[in-house]
Amino acid sequence: SLRKAYETNALEDFSGATSYGDIQITLTWDSGSDMDLWVFDPGGEWIGYANPTSVSGGHYEVDDTDGFGPENTYWPYGTAPTGDYYVEVDHISGDAPVYYMVLVQAFGWSQTFSGTLGVEQTAEVVLFTVSGFAAEPAPGGVQAFSGPADRPRKSATATESGSPAGAEIPPAAYYDWN
Repeated sequence: SLRKAYETNALEDFSGATSYGDIQITLTWDSGSDMDLWVFDPGGEWIGYANPTSVSGGHYEVDDTDGFGPENTYWPYGTAPTGDYYVEVDHISGDAPVYYMVLVQAFGWSQTFSGTLGVEQTAEVVLFTVSGFAAEPAPGGVQAFSGPADRPRKSATATESGSPAGAEIPPAAYYDWN
């Protein structure tokens, strides 16, 4: 199937095209839609198209507005602070539904997450730390990072929560590396 071919080849196609380090988070997707990778560092700072460099040393590369990606956020070797990292994917505009994949490589571990989003939907992808992916979100941790002040949207039609009215977008996955 087209999705299986995409899953097999999408991230491999971009090897060497993105920067890497202690942490590398890479988003790819299967259409010409505008998708955004949002990463929140341990201090709660949002890293994305409008804030490409964080105080903690995170770097956002390429705001791909016409499809497929990659969009990439990374911390160079020896610079990533300890604490919770939170990853979201936002479907800004274009075709729907869009199938996406996020590859998280952090502190010697890696995991791929995937899902499908409609226009103006946001997926909570994963919460992770130096010791792995959280089995459960930290109390209040997931919600603490939500809101328009932390993650400005490109679309003027988005709701305050970043999702269409009434949409409920569950976390794609919470895994335990151990």
